[in-house]
Amino acid sequence: MTNKESHIVFIGIGGIGMSALARHFLHRAVPVFGFDRTRTPLTEALEKEGAIVCYNDDVNAYPGWSADETTVIYTPAIAASHPWRLFFETFQPIKRAEALGLVTKGHKTLAVAGTHGKTSTSAILTHLLTESGLDPTAFIGGILSASGTNYRLGKSPWMIVEADEFDRSFLHLHPTAAAITTADADHLDIYADETDLTNTFAAFIQQVDGPT
Repeated sequence: MTNKESHIVFIGIGGIGMSALARHFLHRAVPVFGFDRTRTPLTEALEKEGAIVCYNDDVNAYPGWSADETTVIYTPAIAASHPWRLFFETFQPIKRAEALGLVTKGHKTLAVAGTHGKTSTSAILTHLLTESGLDPTAFIGGILSASGTNYRLGKSPWMIVEADEFDRSFLHLHPTAAAITTADADHLDIYADETDLTNTFAAFIQQVDGPT
């Protein structure tokens, strides 16, 4: 992903999207440290998979990896004033959306956008490509009933991701192909109005390298 991929830190590791990214690196034997406010079955699963997870604000729990060998990924759900966000300010942290864009760069990425239906559509795509022998890597915004996880590690160039319109996150993606399930008025706390939302979907479409 970057030249600082020796270690990865997730601030807000327990989120459904953040945990899928964490699993991506854990499956590649990259050391992962994360913070989250609450212990959940998802964070406990990550710990069993090898992640170090801290549930309090004591930054002394950090393993001490240096800034030049560590990528810090955060979710805006953790305020910029939070002790862990402040602690990693000098590490040049990046948002999850930017990290996903870097991870998918150079791959055959299928991105599913839309205000509703992203997770179910992504899950169906993952099943279809897997059964077709294409062996995709997939980042899902929910837990797949068949596998009990929100991530699938594949060995092919194919990747399946949810393209989230919240905070214009999907503009970090440059997929091979994309689908938009719906474009209802949503996230109007982020967008000025429905036209602003529609225009942002149009901008996302322009970033697709192949058919939409």
